[in-house]
Amino acid sequence: MANFIGTRLADLLKGGPGNDLLRGLGGNDTLLGNDGNDTLEGGDGHDLLRGGAGADRLFGGWGADFLTGGAGNDQLDGGAGHDSLEGNHGNDTLRGDGSGGIHGNDSLSGGDGNDLLYGFGGHDRLDGGRDHDLLHGGGGNDTLLGGAGDDTIYAGAGNDVVLGGDGDDLIEGSHGRDTIKGGDGDDEMYGGRGEDVMGGGAGNDTIVGDGWEGFRSLQVMIENYGDSPDTLRGGAGEDRLHGLHGNDLLDGGDDDDSIAGWDGDDTLLGGNGDDYLVGDLDLYTYYPYHEGNDLLKGGKGDDILAGGQLRDTLFGGEGADTFWFNRDSDGLAGSGEIDIIMDFEVGTDLISFDRFDADRRTSGMDVLEWAGTTATANSVWIKVESNRTLIYADNNGDKIAEFEAEVHGVTNLSEDDFAFDFL
Repeated sequence: MANFIGTRLADLLKGGPGNDLLRGLGGNDTLLGNDGNDTLEGGDGHDLLRGGAGADRLFGGWGADFLTGGAGNDQLDGGAGHDSLEGNHGNDTLRGDGSGGIHGNDSLSGGDGNDLLYGFGGHDRLDGGRDHDLLHGGGGNDTLLGGAGDDTIYAGAGNDVVLGGDGDDLIEGSHGRDTIKGGDGDDEMYGGRGEDVMGGGAGNDTIVGDGWEGFRSLQVMIENYGDSPDTLRGGAGEDRLHGLHGNDLLDGGDDDDSIAGWDGDDTLLGGNGDDYLVGDLDLYTYYPYHEGNDLLKGGKGDDILAGGQLRDTLFGGEGADTFWFNRDSDGLAGSGEIDIIMDFEVGTDLISFDRFDADRRTSGMDVLEWAGTTATANSVWIKVESNRTLIYADNNGDKIAEFEAEVHGVTNLSEDDFAFDFL
């Protein structure tokens, strides 16, 4: 074991085959650990530290340092200054900033192995490389690259850019305007607070605009939310997109997607595939205060569209589509805040009340009846006006409509265009 201590000048310190301790002190030093489990301390100045083979510990100290671990499970700590850290082979731990609280704009590259990368403060670039890595951006406007493997990425505060890469990644944003792309694989992404842009790429992805960790627990989610407008794009694969709060744009892309706008005035695009589009949160949770004037477009495929509360506009698109209403609050009669179906195809599409309770005065679920054009208790009836048909439903037995919806451009609806039985 060798113990070398440098000077205030620019020193060259080389270790041997054992477990060496090299300290550069002041100056722009070069420290080479070579074989063994070495400890290298750059000190002040712009230093170059190479661990070599073995499980090494490298500390850059003050200055703009370059640290490379080499083979083995290494620990690299950049310290104060704008540092560059490379783990190379092995399961490495890289920290851009030390414990002194002096932050720099650091570059961290994990390389091969299951690496841990921590940017801390500053505008950092973290690249996990191959295998299954954990990346923490910390504060600052960071760029985080998962690379190949199933990675976990926490962007942290700031306006971050996150690219998951290949593999099944978990990505969580935080405060700030983040751009998040999952890449190939079945990814799970949470934008956090801020006006985020998110894309899934290939694979069956789950994309949530605002709720991050809280989405997995509804009670926590309601306390932890952001209300900025998000953009979520699923891409290829069977994706799940959830906008949560704010006026969001959600685009499912190809394949069979599940898309929920939740709160706010959202735009939902199903794209190709048999998609399920839900405008408001209350259709899942029965919480009445989540609502919005939403635009739903199913696209190609046999889609299911449910607008929810307030005035939603529904386009089924190509295919045999189902427009789903499950309670009177989906369109309160006489309020003017009712849903409009814009492109209903008679004989192809369907208007479904299969979860609509016909009599809310009684326990259990009762099935609505078809009443043609006559207002009837606990039933559905229609009224034709010019180039539209109004749909009414009574669910308290007084023959006065509690529910109302509009079918634009259609005047020949019949019982065959409706579904009432519970599925």
